Amino acid sequence: DIPSVPFSASTRPGAQIDISPCSCGDCRWISNTALTALPRGLFMGVTVSDVLFLDKNAALSTIEPFAFAGMQTSPGRLMLDFTALSTLPRHAFNGLVNTTELYLLSCSLTAVNDAFVDGDLPGLQKLLLDSNKLSIVPNVTALGSLQLLTLQQNSISQVPVGVLPSSLNTLDLSFNIIAHDGIAAGAFRNTTNMKSLNVQGNTPLLNCFKKGQLDGLPQGCSVAYGTPGIPGLFPGPTCSVPGCPHCL
Repeated sequence: DIPSVPFSASTRPGAQIDISPCSCGDCRWISNTALTALPRGLFMGVTVSDVLFLDKNAALSTIEPFAFAGMQTSPGRLMLDFTALSTLPRHAFNGLVNTTELYLLSCSLTAVNDAFVDGDLPGLQKLLLDSNKLSIVPNVTALGSLQLLTLQQNSISQVPVGVLPSSLNTLDLSFNIIAHDGIAAGAFRNTTNMKSLNVQGNTPLLNCFKKGQLDGLPQGCSVAYGTPGIPGLFPGPTCSVPGCPHCL
């Protein structure tokens, strides 16, 4: 049985929140509530073998460190979409040893690095951060099992060196504001397993690359750039304009 969990000041003094079971028996949800925070130890002893739905809690702005610590079984998928989260503290996801997918779409996130530096998500394979307010590609090198990272529709202007794990095979940076000098030379030097890179729809329009910007991508990695619907393929010409100053 999944117990009711005391939320103290997270909703109102003395309130109780039910971690409701799904009809499948393997999922749990706390959605569309007045939650403002997930306090430390909230899920202590709880078993969620499939999906934990915490999405659509529009007032949820805080995850305290170790909120998920002590779970009897952690979920394979954690949904935190459509919340008011703006930052993620260190150890926000401690205890999620079985989690392979983390969804943080359409929040208000401006910084997430602290949550991904301690290896608290050792099995995470998919991290979705679309439609937030990030200005730089976050450092996720501690996520050694990560295969998919999506960052569509943020405010990203920079792709620095040394922030991506070698396990990554799909990176979506479409519809940001990455200009021709926004990708640091060597940013992909560690991405030896990359199969797909999408930088389409960036403004100013990123329709070519400087020398060295794509170094490290393996042969055959698909690179979609420029106008959506007209993908490029690397290696090969990255610009159709002879003598383009950005490509010299």
